[in-house]
Amino acid sequence: NKVLNTRDCSLGWHYRSRHNSLINFSNKFFYNNDLTVFPSNKIGSEINLIKVENSQYQKSINRPEILKVIETFKAQIKDDPSKTILIATMNKDQADEIQIELDKETNKDQNIADYLSRHNGELEKLLIKNLENVQGDERDIVIISTVYGPDPDGKVSNNFGDVSKAQGDRRLNVLLTRAKDKIFLVTSLNSSDVRPNPAAVTGSKYLKEYLQYAETGK
Repeated sequence: NKVLNTRDCSLGWHYRSRHNSLINFSNKFFYNNDLTVFPSNKIGSEINLIKVENSQYQKSINRPEILKVIETFKAQIKDDPSKTILIATMNKDQADEIQIELDKETNKDQNIADYLSRHNGELEKLLIKNLENVQGDERDIVIISTVYGPDPDGKVSNNFGDVSKAQGDRRLNVLLTRAKDKIFLVTSLNSSDVRPNPAAVTGSKYLKEYLQYAETGK
């Protein structure tokens, strides 16, 4: 899949994000602080870090993260069912498993069924996407599952799928700039778990930086 190397703006102006914190990271690391961003009257950050402590990452799936994503989704639609939502993951296997789990929950949770019925239009329906096919989409709320984390033995491989490959930085930038109002970053990773190769031009460096940004707000 081709990832376009274009700016998410028109003539240097960024319109999507309704809070500075949602675009400040990409503005610094990918756009050389050249984007003009509309100021927000809200203080703090709209990037909400949700740490998964019991990671069981194996065979491209992180089951505890899947359950935490569903929990986060259910809490969001209970809090404000008017908001559109995108669930985005860093690989396709995790996205597929989240869809399976969501289908199970929909059959027994009327709130989810009502939400999906309410947002059934093409521009409003719930999306579950992965890193490779998320470009072009945007929603009020984006729930991101980073997927990777400690395996059952507690070890974290320094391989983060397509993010660790060539053009992984561009793919990561696309993933991180889909939200209008808020991001929930569901992750089993600490920034210290990511050890990028300084000689490699990939997204691993920026993944580490973004985790630090979510952890500290800086």
